[in-house]
Amino acid sequence: MKNILARGGIEFLAVLLGISLSLWIDERSDNAKMDKQIADIHGIVDLEVDKIISYTDSLLLKYNQQGKNINILFNSWDRFSINDVNNPDNFQNDIYVTTSMQFLPPLATLESLKSDGRFNLIDDDVRKLFGEFYELMKRIKNVEKKEDEYKEKLLTYMGENHSQLLYDYPLYGSLGLDRKNRNNFMLCIEKTRSDKTIFTILTRKCFFSMVRNRFTKKVKDNLYKIKLNLTRVNN
Repeated sequence: MKNILARGGIEFLAVLLGISLSLWIDERSDNAKMDKQIADIHGIVDLEVDKIISYTDSLLLKYNQQGKNINILFNSWDRFSINDVNNPDNFQNDIYVTTSMQFLPPLATLESLKSDGRFNLIDDDVRKLFGEFYELMKRIKNVEKKEDEYKEKLLTYMGENHSQLLYDYPLYGSLGLDRKNRNNFMLCIEKTRSDKTIFTILTRKCFFSMVRNRFTKKVKDNLYKIKLNLTRVNN
């Protein structure tokens, strides 16, 4: 009887040990899968950060030239002539255009990771830095919105107070109007330079351009911090 009980106890322990071993193996397997998923996500984010850095660098080159052109215009306001500029088309774009100068980095992949929850698997320090990144993006969007508002204020004011000038030098070539000169906006500015309201509104519009450019430099610094932390995690 004792032998039967002893044998039964051994068999029970064997079964229990087998179950425990199986659970341990499954847990190890699940942990390995999770570790691989986390590593894969960090690898994806690392590649996306590289793309955003590359895009940011290209925009900062444009913003740097824009800042120079803005300073040229306002430092020579009373005597400025678009005909004296080496690249008048680019110069006018830097002063007048808003949409094509907006900071729109490629964020689709990061947004996808956020929407399906995988972003939460990223290292805590990296996620905190991304929080700073998205806060900077929010500020940039607000500044660009203000820049657009002042551009519209300027065009509205010019239409109401210098309509003949806009008739002679139409700004909207895409509407099929005969544009005598590709740089009509700057010509209009030259011919209304004595109007202090135009000076004030355009100054404000360009101020927001410069603020956006400064925020973009902060984005670049933030991205390099993210990159450094991703390197630490991936190693």
